[in-house]
Amino acid sequence: MKEVLIVYHGIGMAGKTTNLDSLKDIFSNYVIDRFHAKTVENRTIFLDTLLLGINIKNLDFKLKVRLMSTPGQDRFEILRPWILNNANGFVFVYDPTVNHNENLKAFKEIYESKLPKVIQINKVDLTEQKKVEEIKRIFKDFTTIEAVAKDNKGVKETFQAILREILR
Repeated sequence: MKEVLIVYHGIGMAGKTTNLDSLKDIFSNYVIDRFHAKTVENRTIFLDTLLLGINIKNLDFKLKVRLMSTPGQDRFEILRPWILNNANGFVFVYDPTVNHNENLKAFKEIYESKLPKVIQINKVDLTEQKKVEEIKRIFKDFTTIEAVAKDNKGVKETFQAILREILR
């Protein structure tokens, strides 16, 4: 059984854990394990992981997909390299409600990697469409998906997009 690691990366409160929670609900029949260490403020401390066992029909094999999110707070930034260095691909969760430079600083941590990347513009329900289009232009070289993770919108599509890129 092949195993892949997809890392959800972005600034604190961008929606990385919300994506994993939504995927747990969407793929409830395929969940092997879910672990989330969090602060009293409900923010990820060290580890947020979801393990799925998925049958890939077209390729006739079973795939273990481990999803992890990086802790977004700067005080836990020392932990990120350990998580990022073991990935097979990345979902960058962009938060358009926060300063653009903060998002870019987080994106630079994975930009140099040759691994597949999908950009999820989360919280589009709180953002003007003009700003969303501007973000898409900035990330024009990547698959970009609009999302409202708290409402499960764009979450499954983001997951499927990064999985397709990894399995190419």
